[in-house]
Amino acid sequence: MPVESAELEKGWSLTREGDVLRLRWRWYLPDIWWSLLLLAGMAFPIVQVLNGAHVRKGSPESFVAGFAGICFVLAYAILVSLINRTTLEASPRTGIRVRNGPLPSLLLPRTVAMQDIRQLYGRQTGSRTRKGRRFPVYALYVLGRDGSRRRLAGYLLTERQLLFLERALEEHLGLEDWPVSEEP
Repeated sequence: MPVESAELEKGWSLTREGDVLRLRWRWYLPDIWWSLLLLAGMAFPIVQVLNGAHVRKGSPESFVAGFAGICFVLAYAILVSLINRTTLEASPRTGIRVRNGPLPSLLLPRTVAMQDIRQLYGRQTGSRTRKGRRFPVYALYVLGRDGSRRRLAGYLLTERQLLFLERALEEHLGLEDWPVSEEP
């Protein structure tokens, strides 16, 4: 049964151009707004020091530099969550290519040639807490013909998103689904 666009979650898109299947999804996490409040709270002491408040130990410059560094990292993480997307392109002719952007991140682009793909599978990568409950998060992996295992996409996918992604890619690439010991 073909994977339908109606199965996509908000923030996901699926398009087909010739033999290329393109899936895109946002990195947006609703929890990011708490980080924005934290950032605002952390910026307050910096403004106070810059306005002449005294710091008991150490120099005001080192205090401001340390806090400013933390604020910069937190602000960048917020921007990445709001702006970045993952684009995954799959073709039975060439394989799978994954890109993240537009802002640079620690997630590097990946490409796997079709002849190197033996199987796609998902694996739990950790868990997140949301509304007081913990739930597992997953990533998509590729099992290579040489037995190697590489993370392909996603770090915070839900089980539903992972299964959709795996099913859509296997169907498009003509890969037979068989169980891998690490799958949920």
